[in-house]
Amino acid sequence: MINEIWKKVHIQEFKDFYEVSNLGNVRSLKTSKKRILKQHIRCGYKAIAMEICNPQIKKTQNVHILVAYAFCKYPKKRH
Repeated sequence: MINEIWKKVHIQEFKDFYEVSNLGNVRSLKTSKKRILKQHIRCGYKAIAMEICNPQIKKTQNVHILVAYAFCKYPKKRH
């Protein structure tokens, strides 16, 4: 069995409210009970709708992008 590891999402506005796991689950931290969000298919990829209320911000994000930013190491950009 694979252990599920959770990390905060990379998007600045949402990092205190959402976490993503190495298994592709996304959970909300907005309440004391951590809840795994339902995913939907957008353009052939699994996606989730993230939302915070103050200030009101809504964003739909592909799950594989959230997982990649949380768990993959990226080289520094060359200029």
